Amino acid sequence: ITHYIQGMMVVNFNARGSVDWQASLALNQAPVNDEGASIGFISGMVRDRVAFIYNDHPGNLQISDPMKKLDMVKPDTKNSATCLAYVDKYGKLDADLLWTDANEQGIILPHSAYPINRTQVVALAHSAKGNYRLVKLTFY
Repeated sequence: ITHYIQGMMVVNFNARGSVDWQASLALNQAPVNDEGASIGFISGMVRDRVAFIYNDHPGNLQISDPMKKLDMVKPDTKNSATCLAYVDKYGKLDADLLWTDANEQGIILPHSAYPINRTQVVALAHSAKGNYRLVKLTFY
């Protein structure tokens, strides 16, 4: 079974109900045989920005054309990484790797996320070594 998520969109509406701006994040989550555990995203608010934590192919951070995005087919390999994206109040999007330390690399399991408070979430992470761990994520 394969599950697909190929992007997400953030839309800002003004007080009159019309769209002020929209930002989209193209990604290519299409893992095989993981029951959909590695797809999806975790969101949070950080002052005047919206934050998203998601899994994707690390090479996609450098690719702007959605048609050229690389597949994250096999989680917990060199073809998958956990990323952090911010969208500011003007619709500008910035994304980067969440974990850059080789010992911490792995993927987050978004469906396991549980909010602790307004700025913190706990979730399961699966390392490239095959270990599960509980991580606390703080949006700031």
